[in-house]
Amino acid sequence: MKLTQHDIGGEIISILTKGMYADPKDALREYVQNSVDANAKNIEIKIRQDNITIKDNGNGMDKVAMRKALRLGVSDKNPKKAVGFMGIGLYSSFHLCDKLSIRSKITGQKPNKLEFKFKEMREILESQKDARIEDDNVQQIALLSLMEDHTEIVELEEVDFPNTGTRIELSGLDEDFYESLSKFEEVADYLEKAIPLYFSPDFSKGVEIQEYITKKCKEHDSEFKLVNLFLQINSEQRELYRPYKDSDFNPYPLSPIYKELISTTDGFLGVAWGCLNKANEVIKNEKVRGFLIKKQGFTIGTRNNLLSTFGAKYFNRYVGEFIIVHPKLLPNGARSDFEYSSLRAIFKKIVEDTADAYNTDANLHQEIEKAELDLDKLIKYYRETKAQFNTISGNTSLVLDTYGDLSKLHKDFKKKFDSIWRIKDDRRKDAEEILSLTDTLKTELSDLIEQKRVKTKKTNKNKTQIALELDQAPKPHEYKEPQPQNFSEVIDLIGIPFSSELRQVFQLLDEQFIKPKSKNDADYGEILKKLKGDIEDLFSEESIDE
Repeated sequence: MKLTQHDIGGEIISILTKGMYADPKDALREYVQNSVDANAKNIEIKIRQDNITIKDNGNGMDKVAMRKALRLGVSDKNPKKAVGFMGIGLYSSFHLCDKLSIRSKITGQKPNKLEFKFKEMREILESQKDARIEDDNVQQIALLSLMEDHTEIVELEEVDFPNTGTRIELSGLDEDFYESLSKFEEVADYLEKAIPLYFSPDFSKGVEIQEYITKKCKEHDSEFKLVNLFLQINSEQRELYRPYKDSDFNPYPLSPIYKELISTTDGFLGVAWGCLNKANEVIKNEKVRGFLIKKQGFTIGTRNNLLSTFGAKYFNRYVGEFIIVHPKLLPNGARSDFEYSSLRAIFKKIVEDTADAYNTDANLHQEIEKAELDLDKLIKYYRETKAQFNTISGNTSLVLDTYGDLSKLHKDFKKKFDSIWRIKDDRRKDAEEILSLTDTLKTELSDLIEQKRVKTKKTNKNKTQIALELDQAPKPHEYKEPQPQNFSEVIDLIGIPFSSELRQVFQLLDEQFIKPKSKNDADYGEILKKLKGDIEDLFSEESIDE
């Protein structure tokens, strides 16, 4: 069947761009994406009033390449090397501005300018809609005619654009869109999450992670590019980086955990990295916690895409990324997910298996950390008891209480000590010594109890003897255990999500049952810490190989 230009109406350009680029910041991502595909190393975005410029030092375009760039839905880009390949991104600002101008130059040739008159195109489409309300037979403008009449390519002189690269300008920015694009932190947060940037100098694990990603991609003949991005909005400006920082962790990030994403049928899909919080608690900064999926550095979807796969408890204790480089795993138009395909199904299963592995790693770390905390509790209690031994020994009630508390701490830690994997090598000597010392101290306290029972008198130890015994004991590590302030925060620290209604129920339980049971603020804090530990034990994986 023969078709004509009138079989594709001009309205298609409005439908496509509205559907694919709902957020005005998406246009910034699309133009940066073109710069990355052109091998740019440095990109600069400036937003002022009704004007946006995006400048790069990439390969640039000659007149032939510029002519091809204006095609809609057609692209010569290789999906193995480029992220943009649909031929639509250039039109992502169709609804944002009155005019789009692109100046570009390749080495050794004169620069050229490509210009789109978007406002005039929109006005024609709007007037056409209005006319159709009155008359069903109004002839709709064809896409080809609309584009021919409102785009042009002009050759420039060297002086007009002397440097190799491309400069995009959006002029006549719509006031409603400018309100969003003028908020520096909002735009910076979006770009730092969405663009393949270098890691921040404030993230101590960044260099190691990037070296690993680069190494693995080279091993599998895959391409992974990074860019320097400078953002200026009015008078505010700064270099942007991926948003991870050591300060997001408590007290610091653990060493990165890497997973290769391999399909038995399709080979290397990419790599994943994750840094776990040292403390057994969620990462407070909601903007960075969890995992992102990135196709060659550009974000696909949001962090919540993987939340249900991981489960909230451990997902929120990591920051990390799944870096995908396989050429056949392609993002959909909205960059919210990958296109449906058999490979996408395979990828989803690999992600599930990888999530299970990361959760196992997090659970293992949690159990090791809890063992270390119990070790330090036992050491501290032993040292405190020894330092006050003469005072305690003269009071039968204190002797009984101390013996009971020490026995419980000893028993709790001994159970963890017997699971060899829970005790780090650098703490094993401390653990062996304190178990031996507390056994001896329990015997001494037991003897005191027996002496009180038969009413005999025990001679107090002198200060020198007590000091000598204290000197033999290991010292606890200085580590500030997370301290929940209320029952709701216990759940928050663990990472179990719950609704505002359920939060109110927890607050009621806290006020009516937990606080009244507490002797004082310190006792309340200890009860909350114990609750946190008991709940974590309840939800701990039972599948760890002991």
